Amino acid sequence: MVGLITVCIKELKDNFLSKRFIIVFLLIYLVGISTATLSIQAIASAAYSLSAESFLFLRIFTSTTGLLPAFIFFVSYFGPIIGILFGFDAINSELLSGTLTKVLSQPIHRDSFINGKFLAGLITISIIYGSITGILIGIGIYYFGGPPTLDEFLRILCFIGLCILYTVFWMNIGILFSIIFKKVATSALASVAIWLFFTFFIFMIANFIVNIAFPITDPSLLFNEEFLAKRQELQQMILQFSPEQLFEIVTIVILTPTIRTISPIIGIETSRIIPNPLPIDQSIIIALPYLMILIIMIFICFAISYILFMKQEIRSGAI
Repeated sequence: MVGLITVCIKELKDNFLSKRFIIVFLLIYLVGISTATLSIQAIASAAYSLSAESFLFLRIFTSTTGLLPAFIFFVSYFGPIIGILFGFDAINSELLSGTLTKVLSQPIHRDSFINGKFLAGLITISIIYGSITGILIGIGIYYFGGPPTLDEFLRILCFIGLCILYTVFWMNIGILFSIIFKKVATSALASVAIWLFFTFFIFMIANFIVNIAFPITDPSLLFNEEFLAKRQELQQMILQFSPEQLFEIVTIVILTPTIRTISPIIGIETSRIIPNPLPIDQSIIIALPYLMILIIMIFICFAISYILFMKQEIRSGAI
């Protein structure tokens, strides 16, 4: 791991001083804070009608005024773009400019180079989400007249961690394609294509498979709760391959303490559910299977990038 810290510091300097980072940083702050501030104002104006267990600070991230989407949906759509921007040219741009061969000619191990890139991206993304969430909590304290409860604070910390994991996954996708493809434009397009597939096209594929497996041959089936639950269950199972869906499921469970199950439930089972909020550890247990899938996807993606980079031929004039 010789040179890991050196590469990481150099990448952090490049990230924070680059025009790309400044533009992304300003875009996230402008849109994110605008979205959440509108929600905070709407929540504050209606706070008198909410109960003590309304979790006002959690509503900052989940509620919407109708003018802009909720903050979690902003992250679910813009998070991949942020991650791809930090990863799509991580390796091939260094190879094209010839700096990769110069760096590796120094006493820096090849694995330290890719690990340093990953660590610098992780720190940069953590700073982005940590700072914007801190600002939103500060605005919330100003409007609500008090700090979040311990349960709200822990759930917000979990939310920050989920945002970081989700964006790091897409950064790994960008790094992977920057190793596979020699041209920067190709790796960027491939990364965006994967994002489009898992964000939009997978819904069409899921609906197509559901209609084949459970066709609506009789209009009365539209009122059969058990039949509709099976269709929804199959659709959810297919959508679990989408990182965007995994992120939304886990964050909604963490930020909505009253959610007790993710599986489709039918009417008779709904009446048995107690509407009391769950403690945070119980919410984490509900979300854990989906969280583990997301973490495994991150490790698999990084492991493939690591192996390909370690086996890649790197020499002057290789392009």
